[in-house]
Amino acid sequence: MIVLSKSEYIEGVVYDQCNGHYSPKLEPQICPDITLKGLEYLVDNTFMKRAANLAKGIKDTISGL
Repeated sequence: MIVLSKSEYIEGVVYDQCNGHYSPKLEPQICPDITLKGLEYLVDNTFMKRAANLAKGIKDTISGL
C-alpha cells in the first residue's frame, strides 16, 4: 500500500516512519482510492488484464461467487 501510494497509483494512505524503525508503518485510518495514474496502469498492463480475465473466468465457472 505504501509503495503504491509513493508511486501515486493510490491516494488516501497515511503512513509514518518512526526513528529507529527500518520500514514505515500504515496509520490506522486509511481510505485508499485509485488515482488516474493507477487506472491508466491497470488499463495498459497486460498482466493485470490476464489476472482480471482469470478472476472473471473463475467467478463464471464456480457457482455462488
